[in-house]
Amino acid sequence: MLGVVLAIPSGCSLLAQDNAAGKSDVPSSMSAPADLGTKLRTDVDLVLMNVTVLDSSQKVLTGLRKEDFQILDNHKQQQIRYFSTEDVPISLTIVLDASGSMEARLPKAIQAAVRLFELASPRDDCRLTIVRGTPGQYISPEDLDDVHRLLDTLKSKGYTALWDSMYMAARDLEKRAQYPKKAMVVISDGGDNRSRYTEKELRKLLEETDVQLHVVGLYNPYSRIPEERAGPVSLDKLTKVTGGRMYTAMNREDLVSAVEKINKELRSQYVLGYVPDSLGRKGGWRKVKVTVRGAAGRPKVHVDARGSYYVPGD
Repeated sequence: MLGVVLAIPSGCSLLAQDNAAGKSDVPSSMSAPADLGTKLRTDVDLVLMNVTVLDSSQKVLTGLRKEDFQILDNHKQQQIRYFSTEDVPISLTIVLDASGSMEARLPKAIQAAVRLFELASPRDDCRLTIVRGTPGQYISPEDLDDVHRLLDTLKSKGYTALWDSMYMAARDLEKRAQYPKKAMVVISDGGDNRSRYTEKELRKLLEETDVQLHVVGLYNPYSRIPEERAGPVSLDKLTKVTGGRMYTAMNREDLVSAVEKINKELRSQYVLGYVPDSLGRKGGWRKVKVTVRGAAGRPKVHVDARGSYYVPGD
């Protein structure tokens, strides 16, 4: 049988632009390796999914058991072989839009980015990329003071290569992340006017990787610029591909709430693992659906998880 693993998410190193312009009940032999590749690997017979469950008030729901979940893989029910609720370290990249269109909203965006670094666990592997006309290069700060020194003097300018920056950040996470759990948080108005990669190409990459995308949208509902008007819809679709969420921040309260919720979700996820009945020999896409079984007295819940994964061919 083809053995596969797919981890599906959510001291810091920093990526900046250089541009003057629970418990586990699975045997240790079935645990996910730390060096997951860009696509499914052929070394263990396990598919892993990061799952967030929200109650009717959109608050993270904890305390569920393995028996509360059901997984369908290509419409076939699967036996859950791995279950964990542990708060594990995260490899996190923050994509901060500092292009010219963000001039009025940049102070809020910086505030959100700094808060995410403040909430990070000392064990997390954190990075930052600044969005302007091109993707950036790496810097490794020693502490939060270094984060402030970089961001407190940041100015908005230039074009917006948002899709390029997200594409490169996702690829970088797949290649360099220290931990299997990988997440990307984008803070932007959603406009793109400089990328070489298209939204479709970015979506395909996100579908094939195990990076979970969350978005803090600082949108201008009255913008007359076509790409800014289309941005919220595009980013929302991209988050759903990865099992992540998009939050719109219209004021400081929304901003603080969005950052706190994203952090909470990333650290309160369930990790479910199963061995598919048959992956086939030709590879391709497989649909996945995760649900929470109904129970007397339990309100309706919302489950965030990937809806598909890719199996490479022989």
